[in-house]
Amino acid sequence: MDTATSLLVGQLAQYLRGLARRLDPGSGWYGEFLRRDPEGMRACLDGAAIPPRDVLESLLLDAAASAGEVRYAAGLREAAAAAWDRAPGGARQLRELLVRAAEQRVAAEAALASLTARPDGVPAAPGERESARERERERAWLRDDAARAADRHRDLTARLSALPVEPARPPRVPGPRREGATTRLVAEPPESGPGVWEPRYEGPAADFGVQPPESARPPRVPGPRREGAT
Repeated sequence: MDTATSLLVGQLAQYLRGLARRLDPGSGWYGEFLRRDPEGMRACLDGAAIPPRDVLESLLLDAAASAGEVRYAAGLREAAAAAWDRAPGGARQLRELLVRAAEQRVAAEAALASLTARPDGVPAAPGERESARERERERAWLRDDAARAADRHRDLTARLSALPVEPARPPRVPGPRREGATTRLVAEPPESGPGVWEPRYEGPAADFGVQPPESARPPRVPGPRREGAT
C-alpha cells in the first residue's frame, strides 16, 4: 500500500475508532456487528478493511450524528475506498466481495421466503415453539440482511465501474514464413584452377547481399591442384 493510500485509510480508521468510543458495545447496531462479525468490525477499526457503506451509516445512526458529520464520514470513506480500490489487487478483491454479497442476498431471501411460507404458530422443527412475535423478529432480521447485501452489491458495483479500464494487450501474431527461409551453405569447389574456394551462401541473407560474419564461416578448404600448377 502506497503512502497516499495508507494516509487516507488510516484517517478513516482513526475516525471510526473515535466514533466507536462514543457507542455502547453491548447495544445498538455496533453491539450487533460486534456479536455477528467481531473480526470484520475489528478489521475496519484497524484500517485493514474498508467498512461497508451500510455499516458506517448504522454506526452514525447509533451515535445520533449530525448531518454535517454524516457528510464528513461519507467523504472520508469514499476517498479511502477509491484509493484502496486503485491499489494492486483492488479490482480482484472487489470482484470477490461482489460474489459474496450476491450469495448473502440470495441466502437471506431464500430463508425469508421459507420463513414466510410457514404459518405463524407452526413449529419450525419438532418440539420447537415459536410465537408470532419471535417469528416477526426473525423476518425483520432476514429482511435487513437481504437489504444490506443488496446495498453492498450496488456500492461494490459502482466502485468497480469507477476503476480505469486497462487496455487489452493484442496477442502476438507470427509473421508469414517464406519458403526456403533457412540459409544453407553450398560447398561447390571450382571445377578447375588452383588455389582455394570460397563457400557460397543461399537463402534470405544472400538475397540481400548479406554474408554471415567471419566467425560463423567455415574454414577455407584447399581446392584440388592441377598438374604443373605453380
